[in-house]
Amino acid sequence: NIPNPVTFVWTSSKNDEDEISYSLELRNGLSGETQVFESLHDTVLTVDELSVGTNYFWQVIASDNITKPVQSKISSFQLQGVEENRYLFVRNKDGNNIIFSGSEPIGDDPDEINQNVIQLTSSGINAYRPKINRFAGTLAFIRTIGGESHIFTMNLDGTEQRQLTREIPVSGFRQDEIEFTWYNNGSSIYYPNFNKIYSINIDGTGTRLVYEANPEEFITEIAANEVSEQIVVKINNSEGYNAKIRIVDPISGVGSVDIVSGQAGALGGIDYSSDGNKVLYTRDVSGSENTQYRQLDTRIFEYDLVANTNTEIETGKPAGFNTSDVKYSPNNGFVIFTYSSNDGISEPSIMRKEIDVIDLLESEIVFTNAFMVNWE
Repeated sequence: NIPNPVTFVWTSSKNDEDEISYSLELRNGLSGETQVFESLHDTVLTVDELSVGTNYFWQVIASDNITKPVQSKISSFQLQGVEENRYLFVRNKDGNNIIFSGSEPIGDDPDEINQNVIQLTSSGINAYRPKINRFAGTLAFIRTIGGESHIFTMNLDGTEQRQLTREIPVSGFRQDEIEFTWYNNGSSIYYPNFNKIYSINIDGTGTRLVYEANPEEFITEIAANEVSEQIVVKINNSEGYNAKIRIVDPISGVGSVDIVSGQAGALGGIDYSSDGNKVLYTRDVSGSENTQYRQLDTRIFEYDLVANTNTEIETGKPAGFNTSDVKYSPNNGFVIFTYSSNDGISEPSIMRKEIDVIDLLESEIVFTNAFMVNWE
């Protein structure tokens, strides 16, 4: 919880009149990068532009250029601010998904992007689909381990990672499409396993079956609403198509109604509004169905459960691009989504847009080279 800039202070003693100079070595605990500040004659040094939330290790070396240099003990600290990051997202590096957090654009330039970006999971593991629950003060995510996908939790700074699911993994159509959801004020999680939905407590206990669809139906995405206590799920076949968005009562375990069905092409990105009256989702309006699950013209829609109406949320995106993986902002005044070319190769960005405002402006980009956003 050290503020930025960081001031280092040390003391030294000597038994002769030889002049002492100092070097300070500062190592980034995440990247391993080391900065060396040499030929220091003062015992105070201020360093700016360090990464929020990152653990640093530092050591001072004293030398009189005659005898062997003397090293201090190694100390460590972490910059404050990681808990204030409202966004979670994923970047892919060398084939692994890595979880990051970030904050709102700050400073004099409101268009400045990629603010306070902090890497939370190691580059050596495949971790994705991060979701914060502010009631629990905990971050949950999916991690690949032993050939399976399991739900883990960790602190908001990436420490104390703990595996929740064990006997029943997260499974279904395309692991990168699968989503889980928090519920019960952060004490429990719903997650899919092929055609079933399971509930598990945040301490890893109490795994139970909540809902079972037909054997040929894969449950891929889940969103819960604390007001209505109902859940909305996206169901598809083994190729990702014949998709439906269904409201499910987790108490009775009965699928109550399919609010979207019979549409060719891919569906996805489901989310509940905070009042439980609307469901957000995406649909590839091109109707394309292919073995690569490539989407050609994915757009954002909102289903009003009271009026039973579907409305497209216009983003002004150009042809050849997709707006996918959409979610509501915490105040429901914005939608946030992944914006990318439909070629499946180009770098994706995370963008946000005020609902009912048509123009998609450059200033709405929040993070580049990023996807799977969670804004809480």
